[in-house]
Amino acid sequence: MADQDLSEDSIFSSFLKTPLPLAKGTAPADAKSPRVAADANNPSGILLGKDESGRPIYKSYKKPEDGVFDTQALAGTYLAGQGAMKGQKITPESLVGTWVNGDPTTGSSVQGGKYVQTLKKELESAGVKLNADGTIPNIPEANAAFTRTLITHEAGARAKDFLPHVSANVDQDVENQFNAFVKQPTGATPQSSVTVTGANNEPLQQAKDVVGNPSDFLAAAGHHIAAPLHGGANLLEQLLASGVNKIAPNSDIAKLIQNAANADVEATKAWEKQYQAQTPTNAASLAGATIGEVLPALATGGGSMITQGGEQAANLAVRLGLQEFGQGAAKLGGQAAGSAGLSTLYGLTQPTLGEQPFWQQIAQNAQTNAGVGAAIPLAVPAAGKVGQYLGNVAGAAINPFTQNGAENIAQNILNKAASNKGINAVNQTIVPGSTPTLAELANNAGVSTLQRSIRDINPEPFVAREQANAEARLNFFNKAAENPTVLNEAINARDKAANEQLSELWANKSNVNPKPVLDKIDSILNGAGGERSSVKTVLNDVKSKLENPKNTDPEYLYESVRKHIGDLLDPRAAKENPAAQQASRELLTVQSELDKVINNGVPDKGFDKYLENYSDSSKDIDAMKLLQGLKITDNFGNISLGKINNAINDIEKKIGSLGKNRAKSLDADQLSTLRSIRDDLQRQGNVGLGKSLGSNTVQNLVTQNMLETVLPGKLGTLASHLPTGSLSGAAGATVGGLLGGYGGAAAGGVIGGKAGSIWQSLMERKNDAVINALTEHLLNPTQMTIQAKKPVVTPQLMELLYPSMIGVGTNSVSQRQ
Repeated sequence: MADQDLSEDSIFSSFLKTPLPLAKGTAPADAKSPRVAADANNPSGILLGKDESGRPIYKSYKKPEDGVFDTQALAGTYLAGQGAMKGQKITPESLVGTWVNGDPTTGSSVQGGKYVQTLKKELESAGVKLNADGTIPNIPEANAAFTRTLITHEAGARAKDFLPHVSANVDQDVENQFNAFVKQPTGATPQSSVTVTGANNEPLQQAKDVVGNPSDFLAAAGHHIAAPLHGGANLLEQLLASGVNKIAPNSDIAKLIQNAANADVEATKAWEKQYQAQTPTNAASLAGATIGEVLPALATGGGSMITQGGEQAANLAVRLGLQEFGQGAAKLGGQAAGSAGLSTLYGLTQPTLGEQPFWQQIAQNAQTNAGVGAAIPLAVPAAGKVGQYLGNVAGAAINPFTQNGAENIAQNILNKAASNKGINAVNQTIVPGSTPTLAELANNAGVSTLQRSIRDINPEPFVAREQANAEARLNFFNKAAENPTVLNEAINARDKAANEQLSELWANKSNVNPKPVLDKIDSILNGAGGERSSVKTVLNDVKSKLENPKNTDPEYLYESVRKHIGDLLDPRAAKENPAAQQASRELLTVQSELDKVINNGVPDKGFDKYLENYSDSSKDIDAMKLLQGLKITDNFGNISLGKINNAINDIEKKIGSLGKNRAKSLDADQLSTLRSIRDDLQRQGNVGLGKSLGSNTVQNLVTQNMLETVLPGKLGTLASHLPTGSLSGAAGATVGGLLGGYGGAAAGGVIGGKAGSIWQSLMERKNDAVINALTEHLLNPTQMTIQAKKPVVTPQLMELLYPSMIGVGTNSVSQRQ
């Protein structure tokens, strides 16, 4: 006792076993349901703390008077200005505000001021007068008044169970409890506690007998690990003896081997009996026996025998053309067969401890173990399914009334919509500023169906997202296409530079000989394709321009002949003069020859440089002209998937054609912009997958989730589509009919229908919360993952669990501790 901390705070903290005083933010009012605490004989909501989700954990008591005592003790620290009230003025308002909200300034507003009014009435009834400064005197009567106030407002209907235990002599009560808790004489046993004072203490010895010690654990574990080795050796010796006896019946060697085998079996029995006699049955030995049986089963790697049995059977079912159900049944059967085989092998290696003949016991062990092994793969998933079902039913019933219920229901609805298939909704940006919804990312008909249905009843956020995405796509396109002002500035800059360069060329020009161009035209006309009408018409037209008296002037050849060829090749003139397009190859050949002649008439062959500069300047201009000329928006000004797809196809076709055209002026970034917008619109199209739900189903998501969870398969889906009133009315009519015939059915139908209406009204607000949670998930799925439904028992767990259960089952069959 001399080494203990006997300070008042230390003793009091140990006595209450809860943080004192309560920290701000963990006030009892956080619970919002005092009845939860009161049901644990905790009249004022004293907390032990909070769980991981922030929900309060109340201290519980065996009797109401225990809870009242702790409340008075804690109230005493408040009245004494300790803990949460340290440094505060102890007024009725500050007491209530600190207790309920952790904020002394809020007392007047708690429950509309009723809480403070009750405290003042209790103080007046107890004859307690406030000090001149409005503070409460720290006297037992004030403690009792404060405690009665807390119980009245925090314990609800159970207040009557606690109020009789409030004491106005709290100081004496605390002193008595402290004496019982800390100040007991040496060797005494305080009430309501277990104290060990000596080695002969009977409760301690009884506890030791039940628990055991490490030596019991090690002895049992070692024995059970060795048991299969002994049993396996006995089996091999008996097999050898039987084999020899078959070869040489009743021979001396056969008898010798058989006698030796039988002696070893008896030795194993004696070994087992000695173990049973020396090792007590307690928790330690039972744990050791279990470990000893499980480890050999795991060490043999037999778990893979079970999983492989299932996989091989499922593969066979696939080859036989069986569908999903048949494959699942075959897989389960294969697992059962593999487990039965493993269990049989394990049973064969167990020692035979009975008085029956060896082979009879071996047969019984094998048969029993085979049944145990076969049952495990069937029973465990079934039990797991039942557990899952019960858990889901409980969750579906509780979720509507819990703080996180709407989120849980929303997640469950999403999982069901996705058919419990895994979806990793990671947003990969295609168009900057365009944010996809879950349906766009998931590419899942069920999720798309759900999203459209939620959009129908909560359209504003979805329409806003669609408009924002449409604007992002248009901005992305406009950034690549630029605007008409930029285009005109580029054209003016190019033409100004071109005119200056041409003026300089023509100022120093010299006469040229056009004969090479005329010869090229004649060569084509006299060639194999020269009789084509289009070729003949177009080339003779160009030839007439060359036979002009000015044909030695390079400026004339450029302005009148070369530009004329350019006009003929312009795709925009194709309708008026299709012959030029048909003879484009020949025109380009003539144009190339003409450029050489013109180049000879200017200094330093400067015409080639002019053409190069003009082409470079025109590339961006032609790209802007093309993009700005595309008709890719609908009547609302939004880019249309069909129109941009047609535009891309046309551009790609022109890029692959002969000759020059504006499509070839687009750079890789501009093409990528068009394709990204198309891909983004195609992804948006995923929203259209599937068929929309009926409005009744969407309007009653909470009830739908409960029905689909409680009722199996399609029955739950069907029931969830029925109006709540009609479903409850039918249920009421059925029950009423069973109890009271036709009259009972009529009454039951009315009552059930009314109950359904009440339920539907109750769930409306809950349903809105679920719809909001779903809307949030559907619109902002960046970090969301819909987990695929996992099997009750995974292959990894199966390879550990099933052999372990076989080991435990073998121990039970052999009736060895």
